Amino acid sequence: MEQQRVIPAYIPHFLIFDPFTDDPLKQIELDFPFWIKPLLSYSGYLGFRIENKNDFIRHIQIIRDNIDRYARPYADLLQYANPDSSLPKCTAHHCIAEEIISSGRQCTVEGYAYQNHYMGGCLLGDNLSWASTMFARNSKPPDPEVIGERWRELWMQRLEGSGLWLEKWLHHQQRDE
Repeated sequence: MEQQRVIPAYIPHFLIFDPFTDDPLKQIELDFPFWIKPLLSYSGYLGFRIENKNDFIRHIQIIRDNIDRYARPYADLLQYANPDSSLPKCTAHHCIAEEIISSGRQCTVEGYAYQNHYMGGCLLGDNLSWASTMFARNSKPPDPEVIGERWRELWMQRLEGSGLWLEKWLHHQQRDE
């Protein structure tokens, strides 16, 4: 959401939808193909590439039948939370639909609580290498042949909005955001 705020014209569109409405496809204003997945999932669990309406009908039923694996425990925890009022109003049972962004592969930010950040309530040493790697990757300029003449302006916007991840992680070491 942060990248969409900083450089919205260059971030694939995504939206949150309720898979349990009578016709959830009506909520999705994206052209085929696109991805759907639960807001709460892990390693692409229940993530599906949707090519057409029949794909959507088949896969939305699979999501409905299995979404409780992650949604139910999270919903139980949410009753004790005070969610940020700036976040979209949704439940643990909502899904996200997102445009295809690269060669038809599903892309996610993963590793937040497993490989690189917090384990057992403690910030891990891998943060330094992970933050350095991500800083280097995020600071690379976009390809002018893909983006066009505005590549430099877009690059500067991304650099200004990206920030130093490690600084944030070191100043706020609780996994609550």
